[in-house]
Amino acid sequence: MVALAEPPVARVSDVDVTIARESDRVALRDAIVKAATGLRFKAPPPKRADAGASGRVRVEAVQSLDQLRDCLALRKKVYGLMSYLPDKIMADPGGIEMDGYDIGAIHLAAMRGSEVVGTARLVAELPADASSTSGLCFQTLHTYYKHREWSQKIARRAGPQVRERALNRPFFPLPILQSSDFSERWAEMLEQTSPGAELSRLVVAPAYRGLGISSLLIPAVIAKAIQLHRRALLLECIPTHVPMYARYGFRPLSNDTHSRPTDLDQYAVGMWFRLDNSSRSATAAEDLLAKIQMKLSPSFGPLDVPFEPLV
Repeated sequence: MVALAEPPVARVSDVDVTIARESDRVALRDAIVKAATGLRFKAPPPKRADAGASGRVRVEAVQSLDQLRDCLALRKKVYGLMSYLPDKIMADPGGIEMDGYDIGAIHLAAMRGSEVVGTARLVAELPADASSTSGLCFQTLHTYYKHREWSQKIARRAGPQVRERALNRPFFPLPILQSSDFSERWAEMLEQTSPGAELSRLVVAPAYRGLGISSLLIPAVIAKAIQLHRRALLLECIPTHVPMYARYGFRPLSNDTHSRPTDLDQYAVGMWFRLDNSSRSATAAEDLLAKIQMKLSPSFGPLDVPFEPLV
C-alpha cells in the first residue's frame, strides 16, 4: 500500500510507503516500485536454476567484529528494501541495523568467500555469572561473550539513533515477548519450555535469494540452540513463511496470528521447535551438530569462536 500524506511525511504502520500528497509522477512511480520490491522480498523466492551455487556457501558463527558488522549492514539493506525500519534508523549514517537483543545473541553468517550473503541470530540470554551456566563447555561460553563484546563495541561506535536503540536493554528476554498478548496467550507454554531461545533476524542478500541459503542458516541456528542446552526454540514470522520453517520441525503455537511491534509487519505467526523431545527433527538437528563439531559437513564452518590464549 502506498499512502499520500500531508507533510511532514513519516513511516506509517501497516503502510508500505508514504509520500507527500503533492508528489509528482516520478515520486509516485518510485514509491510503487519500492512497495512492490518489499512485497517481493516478503514472499518466498522462486527456486533458481543455479541453485547449486549454494554449495559454495558456508555457514559459521561470526568470527570477528568486522564480520559481525557486515551482517548488521546486510540486515539494514534487506529490511530497508522491505520498508520495515523506522525512519530514524534508515536515516542513521552508521549503515547498520541493531536492536537491544543483538547484545546477548549469538550471530551466524552465511559466507561466500569473504562476502556475507546471509545472516541470522540466536537470542539466548545467558546469566551474567558464568558459574551459573553449568553444563556449557568453555568454547561455547567464549563464543557467547565474544559476540557480546563485539556487539557492544559496534553499538557504541554506531550513529546516535542505532546506538540508543542497541544499548537500550530490553525488558523481555526474547523478542517475541514484545508482541502484544503473546506472554498472556502462551505464558504456560513459555514457563514449561524455559530455558528457551529465539531465532530471529534471518535475512539473505538480494542477489542470493532462491539459492537455499536459509536452508543452511536455519539448521545451524537449531544446532547452536542444542549446543546451548535450550529446551525450545521460538520464532515469529509472517504467515507466508510458515511452510518454510515447518520443513525444519517448527510448529505453530496456535492457529491465530498475533500483533507485534510496528517496525515489522503488523501480524505474525508464533512457532516453536521442541529441542528436548525425541522427534525426528530434533534427532536430525543433534546429528547435524555432531557432524559440524567433527568437521564432517562442508556446508558448515565452526559454530564457535576459537580461543586465543594470551602470549
